[in-house]
Amino acid sequence: MKINYDVATDSLYIDFREIQIAQSKEVSKDVNIDYAKNGSLVKINIQNASNYVDFRKMTSNIFSFRENEPLLPHDVVTTIMLDGDSMLKAWRRHTSLTQAELADRVGMTQAGIAQLERPGGIMRKATLEKLAAALEIEPQQLKEVG
Repeated sequence: MKINYDVATDSLYIDFREIQIAQSKEVSKDVNIDYAKNGSLVKINIQNASNYVDFRKMTSNIFSFRENEPLLPHDVVTTIMLDGDSMLKAWRRHTSLTQAELADRVGMTQAGIAQLERPGGIMRKATLEKLAAALEIEPQQLKEVG
């Protein structure tokens, strides 16, 4: 199952499985449900999601994405969903570090951290591991979800 929130369009997507959609049904003004050929639920799409979901009160236990994968703290999830932050920026904010402090811990510049924090920022495996160690988390917790 994947849960994605698009800040730009205020849309929440809940994907239950990755199979072909055979039918879509509008169940209310802002909610569409997609079904497989056999009638099973595939996806729920919610437009204007902030009218229906209070993301600041959402519990993080729904964010256990895969078996044996570490959970994400609620404030990390919230800052990603509401502020559109990258995973790295959300974790840095969670640990109350400045960009400069994190840069010092991993031997980078503040500008380098700022570049990696941009959504879609690309980092090498070695950099990912250094950042995770500096933040005292597992490397997979820094990988973008979705």
